Amino acid sequence: MARRRSATLFCFVLAADLLGATAGATATPALAPCRARDYVVRVDENGATGSIFIYVSVRKTGSSPCRATGRASLALRDAKTRRLLRIRGNPWSRTLKPSTFKHSRAQLTFVWRNYCGPGRPLLVEARFGAHQAVERDHYPGARCDVPSRPSTLTPFRLPGG
Repeated sequence: MARRRSATLFCFVLAADLLGATAGATATPALAPCRARDYVVRVDENGATGSIFIYVSVRKTGSSPCRATGRASLALRDAKTRRLLRIRGNPWSRTLKPSTFKHSRAQLTFVWRNYCGPGRPLLVEARFGAHQAVERDHYPGARCDVPSRPSTLTPFRLPGG
């Protein structure tokens, strides 16, 4: 019984100590949400050996800290008809968390593989919130390596990243 009382007393003292340590601390105010003028969106591509890497960057432009969250999307479209290209993973969309933004910038990288569709001009559209960036391409897209397999658009991450 004495052992139970001393364990209860220890827990009570520990809880009181923890509460006392935080009671005097001041809370850090939450950052205000970013406004549309606080950031820009950019889309770039790179690829010459079959796969196409697509980079979507959301960069904060203002000097005041703010919390940037929102929906990011990427779509590959036919430039003439504006229809989505038949690619598994197209369009891609996800809500970005504030932790995604490091050093006032978030970069999403995608890899597009095995496009066996018609080779004609296309649009690469990236969006974040109210902003859109469009890259116009005149080459046929990712190289067709295996016609029996679907073309894919997937987020790219380095191993261990």
